[in-house]
Amino acid sequence: MATGLDGIPAWFLRLGAPIFAAPLAKLFNQTIMEGTVPQQWKTAAITPIPKVPRPTKPSEFRPPDLDRHPMLSQLLICTHAQQATAYLNMLMTPTWLCPQRTQARDAKKSSKSASGQLRII
Repeated sequence: MATGLDGIPAWFLRLGAPIFAAPLAKLFNQTIMEGTVPQQWKTAAITPIPKVPRPTKPSEFRPPDLDRHPMLSQLLICTHAQQATAYLNMLMTPTWLCPQRTQARDAKKSSKSASGQLRII
């Protein structure tokens, strides 16, 4: 990833990851929970790149490069995509192939039965 519109280069975020991780996680989680994205992150620079020397029609331009967003916006998108993919893969994996899922299901069942017993008493 190159420098985004916010002027933050990717190498800076990689280098400072131990320091930035917790505040960025808090910011990303807040963004996801509220369902809003900071206005600055919605800005993109779209530069038309011609396919031919003197374009006259829209079809004579290449598709826009969507990587020219603020770096934090790109990071949020990548993080979201990775988490969603992992979650969907887990849902689609049969329980016999995924012991963690079986353990979580069994723990949930035992906690439900324990809570049911507590209500009866």
